[in-house]
Amino acid sequence: MDEENKSNLSFMEKLTGIPSENQPAYKEQVKKEEKEQIIKQKKSKNANSRSWYGGSREDWKINEADLKNQVDNYKTLKITKSYRGIAILTISALLGFSLLLSFFGVITDPTTMFWAIIMYLPIIFFVYKGHRWAIILLMTLWTLDKGYQVIGQSGGQVEIMPIIGWFIFTPFFWRALKVENERKRINKLNRVSQVSNQFCSHCGSKIEINSKFCPHCGKNIKIIS
Repeated sequence: MDEENKSNLSFMEKLTGIPSENQPAYKEQVKKEEKEQIIKQKKSKNANSRSWYGGSREDWKINEADLKNQVDNYKTLKITKSYRGIAILTISALLGFSLLLSFFGVITDPTTMFWAIIMYLPIIFFVYKGHRWAIILLMTLWTLDKGYQVIGQSGGQVEIMPIIGWFIFTPFFWRALKVENERKRINKLNRVSQVSNQFCSHCGSKIEINSKFCPHCGKNIKIIS
């Protein structure tokens, strides 16, 4: 029996490359890693779980790496990759689809829909240009439109489809706004950094803001930013 156990241990030692006296520790480590993997899978499943309206709870979030990529490559990302581009493609597709439905009498008449598109066009343009106010206005109009569909056109009954549509598509606009907020924050920090990096016009030494005399050469300061 001892010979058989010894043979098994020898086989495990060859298989894992771990000395036989360390085999129990190795098995414990394997069990620990398997347990951690199961926990990660459960967390991933929960993160990607669909909410009641069919969207993911992660739709409203941007991870740090993605946000940094959106800001760093703001001017070079394709329209289908940048969040502001996705936002305008989404609202454009929704307006186009609504106009098509209006011709079949499913929703409001084509003339009303046409004027709605005319109203949205300048907002879409400024969203693409990266104006925060335009994104906020777009989200406000989108919310008011869905609210009107729920309350104003329901005949006393609450319509669920506009609510579902709001939850599905609003995250596209929200992520675009978060990118613009981050760009504003970074630009503000850069402006502060530029103001604080002031130098003496005589000796070139870095000086404090609002200093009247250079602490290095003692001369009256003329600021070089």
